[in-house]
Amino acid sequence: VQQTARRKTRSAYRLRELVSQRFMTHLEREVLAAGEFDAVVERIAARQLDPYSAASALLARALPPR
Repeated sequence: VQQTARRKTRSAYRLRELVSQRFMTHLEREVLAAGEFDAVVERIAARQLDPYSAASALLARALPPR
């Protein structure tokens, strides 16, 4: 039972990792202009923008409205 639980935990982690990587690839290739992601990171590092607001804005652009 413990081994099955560990396998399930690893599987969930791996699936989340794959979805995250593929979503970021889609975001950078299909949604954002060249260099735009890096510009957002610079704004966060300069404390001009918080990462939570940045993430929400990027998600809103990448996902269709409900």
